[in-house]
Amino acid sequence: MSYSVLIVTDNETLSRSICGYLDCCLGNGGKLEFGVYGKSGLDGDFYRRADLLIFGLFGRDDDGYRAEGLLTALKRAENGRRVLVVSGCAVAARLNCDWYWDLGAQEPLCERVTRLLTMPPAPASVFKPVEDEFDSYCREAVDRHHRTMRQG
Repeated sequence: MSYSVLIVTDNETLSRSICGYLDCCLGNGGKLEFGVYGKSGLDGDFYRRADLLIFGLFGRDDDGYRAEGLLTALKRAENGRRVLVVSGCAVAARLNCDWYWDLGAQEPLCERVTRLLTMPPAPASVFKPVEDEFDSYCREAVDRHHRTMRQG
């Protein structure tokens, strides 16, 4: 199977680990790349053409954790992209959303990714259970330093 997958999380070690795991599971025939929220260096062309975008659920800003990956996934899904949100939580079994995976999921991450690569992109509405679960983390990003510079 030919595939291209981009993994972006809040931590290089996590992104690299997911990339390495998928590389072992999916085998040859595709391309995997990874990046970190807020850091440059992502290949914009690869980002635009990847078959699947995998986003880590949480990122951090000046107010703490934020559902960075979920909010980004919603925007990409609205544009017809195939998106998977992953996290270290353990609530996936009760959320029942194919486009969200965590440690509580019934199938391994590799099987989920393989299956999603064969499915058409899902509408943003499939993320509703995930939005409801992590509602308190769905907020605008806060950058106090940047805000202080503008006010000063």
